[in-house]
Amino acid sequence: MKQFYMKQKVFSIRDTYQVFDEAQNVIYHGKGKVFSMHDRLDLIKDSTDETIYRMRKKLFKFMPTYLLLDSMDNFVAEIRKKISLRTHLSVQCSMGDYAVKGDIMGHTFSILDGEKEVANVTKKWISWGDTYQITIHEDKKVDFIIALIILVDKVFHESDRRSSHS
Repeated sequence: MKQFYMKQKVFSIRDTYQVFDEAQNVIYHGKGKVFSMHDRLDLIKDSTDETIYRMRKKLFKFMPTYLLLDSMDNFVAEIRKKISLRTHLSVQCSMGDYAVKGDIMGHTFSILDGEKEVANVTKKWISWGDTYQITIHEDKKVDFIIALIILVDKVFHESDRRSSHS
């Protein structure tokens, strides 16, 4: 089991994320592309400065839908918000049968591989900007799970960002 903390920068033109380990070392960072129609973001491993995943918004969809691609632009997953009273996202994935479930605002949620919880995420309420505490129960797919968590944030807070940039 590993603990991480994810922070989204406030007052940034593009989406910018940093993921820290328990010792507050930056492990990953995400950089969004400015003026991109597809709402692009790359997840970069800090130790190697290598892009490990690319995230792209699908255009012309009724509900927010994002693609997760590997560094060579091969399909890894598609995450889509579903109409529901609780946070529920469908995840079509080449790595397993994943789902995201939690509260209505996406502040506390779990990532499930089938019926097994592989991660849980809780938003810290008293912090500058969006800050999440992440517990990952499976060491094998940490990069992938971190990328999914960033996509969950993007899906659920997309309407907030659109209204603040208008």
